[in-house]
Amino acid sequence: MAINNSRTIKNYAAALYEVSGKQTPKVLSELLEIEKVFEVNKKLAGTLDDASVSRKEQEKFIATLIKGTSKITQNFIYTLADNRHFDLLEPIVVEFNETVNRSNHQSIVTVTTAEPLTKTDLNKIGKVAQTRFNLEHIEVQNVIDPSIIGGVVINAGGKTIDGSVKYKLAQIGRHLKSEIVEEKGANNGN
Repeated sequence: MAINNSRTIKNYAAALYEVSGKQTPKVLSELLEIEKVFEVNKKLAGTLDDASVSRKEQEKFIATLIKGTSKITQNFIYTLADNRHFDLLEPIVVEFNETVNRSNHQSIVTVTTAEPLTKTDLNKIGKVAQTRFNLEHIEVQNVIDPSIIGGVVINAGGKTIDGSVKYKLAQIGRHLKSEIVEEKGANNGN
């Protein structure tokens, strides 16, 4: 992501947090629901940001999208429309969510596994992460990624514990490769 976009995302999230005040939980909830619409329709953001889409067509869709939401959420969505920044909606919502969590001294603990975990297992891993990373309050989320093959990857507060089979296989591969290089070097020296 470009530095300018990163700064823009942070600015949007900070401004949204500032104006939402006591309505912050409601605004966050509404934006998470709106974001789901864009997740399901991957081309929607690009379409709404396209200058060839008339303002009238854009407003018609937005009216449906924001129906029943708070004035703050409505104003935010219209600001994105005015600036043709719907492509930044997802990262803005992520940043806004992180800002809210930081202000509540809460951290998201992401537990990545190849298969879904039970709530009991997630709670156990969450407690380990809370202690290991010295976190006050946590919210545990299970992300499914079959490419890790097995094991678990824990992310929290910008720190990672990678206990995945994929990572361990990569370590073994690097170790074997360095052994082979050393052996070749030793044989070439004879």
